[in-house]
Amino acid sequence: MGLSNDNVNELIPRTEAIKHIIHRGSKDPNKIIYDYYVSHGDTQKAQRFLQYREVWESIRKGEKSLDFPPHVAFALSDACNLHCAHCYRVFNKDRTLKRRMEFDEIFKLIDECKEIGVHSINLGTESEMFLYDSILEVMAHIGSKRFEDFWVCTNGTLLNDEKINVILNSGVTRLSVSIDAVSNETYNKVRGKHFYKLMSNIFNFLDRREKRGTALPVLRVTMIKSNLTINECDDFIRFWSKIADEVDIQPLIDIKNIDLLKYDYIQDPYCNYPWTMIYINWNGDYKPCCSEFCKHLTIGNIKDMSIKDAWNSPYMIDLRRQFVEKKVNKYCTNCLRSLNSGESYSALSTG
Repeated sequence: MGLSNDNVNELIPRTEAIKHIIHRGSKDPNKIIYDYYVSHGDTQKAQRFLQYREVWESIRKGEKSLDFPPHVAFALSDACNLHCAHCYRVFNKDRTLKRRMEFDEIFKLIDECKEIGVHSINLGTESEMFLYDSILEVMAHIGSKRFEDFWVCTNGTLLNDEKINVILNSGVTRLSVSIDAVSNETYNKVRGKHFYKLMSNIFNFLDRREKRGTALPVLRVTMIKSNLTINECDDFIRFWSKIADEVDIQPLIDIKNIDLLKYDYIQDPYCNYPWTMIYINWNGDYKPCCSEFCKHLTIGNIKDMSIKDAWNSPYMIDLRRQFVEKKVNKYCTNCLRSLNSGESYSALSTG
C-alpha cells in the first residue's frame, strides 16, 4: 500500500504532555523517523509507523481504543548512578542492583509485545538503564523485533563508545537524555555530578551518528523546570534547539505529595495513558503509567497474567471508566494536581 502526500503531511506529532514546553528543530521527530524508513527502502515499516501515529492520535482524541497497549515501558532495575533532587528515589532507601527484572523475563515480555502488536517500546523508566548488566543484549533483541518506535531514556553519563554503537545498531528511534542544566553549577545542584562527562558523551553520540550518515535515533533532551533550574530554562532552549531534534521543558512533580496525597478533587481530569501505555516495573508489576504516583496502583504481576490480560483487566477497564466519567481515584487526582500546581516549583531545597 502506497503513502499519499496527504498522509505524509498529516504525520501526527508526539502527543504533548501536560504542561510540557516542546521545542523541535526544522523537522518533527516523527517525520524524521518516517523519512528514515522510506529512504532506506523499508516502505512497509514506514507505513506501519504512519498508521501507528494516526491510531495514537485517534486514541488521544477518544475516537478509538485498542485491545493491546500501543506503548510498553520497562524499568529493568531500580538502580541509578545519580541522586537527583527532583526524583522520588530520594525517599527510597532500598536501592540495589539486586532489585532487577530477570533476563529471561525481559525476553519473554518483549516477544509477547511483538506477538500482540505493540508499536512502541521504552527502556529506562525509573532507573538508569545502562546499569542493567545485560542491557546491550536486551537492546539487540528489541532491535531484532523491528518495533515501529524504540525509546531509550538515560541520564547519559554512561554513554561510552560501546553503548553508542549498540544504540546505532539496534533500531533505536529516539534517544532521550535528561540534563536539567546548562551549567556545571546548576547540574551539580540538581543531579550531583558528571556534567562535563555527560556533555562529552552527547557530542560523541552526535558525531558518531553523523559519521554513520543516519538521522536515527533522534535526540531529545529534557529539563525539569524548578526553582533550581528556572533561571536556565531559556538558555537551555536556546543552546539545545540548535543541536537536538527535540527540547522538552517538563513540569516538576511535587514528589512530597506522592505520599501525602493532599488533594481530593480535580475539575475535568484528563489523561490518555490508560488508553496508550502500560508500564512494567522491575519487580514485574504492571502499572497504568510510569508516574511515581503509580506506586499506589498495581494491575497485577507478570507471573500471574500476560500483558494483554493486564491491559484488558477489570482494573484497567474501571480506570478508563473513571476518566470518561470525570470521577478519578485519589492517586490520579493527586498526580494531575501535582503537575498543575504552581507551588511545586518551590519544592526543591537549594542546600
